Amino acid sequence: MMPTFHNLEEVIVAKNKKTIKRFDVIVFQHGEKDKYIKRVIGLPGESLYYQDGILYINHQKVEDPYHEGNENFTLYETAEVMVIPPNQYFVLGDNRKNSYDSRSYGLINQSDLIGIVDEGVKE
Repeated sequence: MMPTFHNLEEVIVAKNKKTIKRFDVIVFQHGEKDKYIKRVIGLPGESLYYQDGILYINHQKVEDPYHEGNENFTLYETAEVMVIPPNQYFVLGDNRKNSYDSRSYGLINQSDLIGIVDEGVKE
């Protein structure tokens, strides 16, 4: 998640039932042991793709402040769905060229969510 977060940096995670919004940073369980921190790009019910470094959600251009390093891809190419199903999310790391994220492992299930990172507080 560099440059936003660095290895071994601690963050505060809100475990409440706050609604997840686009560009929120979340922590989620991946596999039995791994916990990842990534930025939410796609929400349930949305289609998405990147073309020429521009994010399109439901065929509408969306300003993505973290787009640097993005290559062209579609939701179908990465997650084999046309629309994100209920209770699932598409996530990307901020260091797009070197991130292991939904482009590699697909969508994140709501049930794997640990919490939303409070980006205003880092230690």
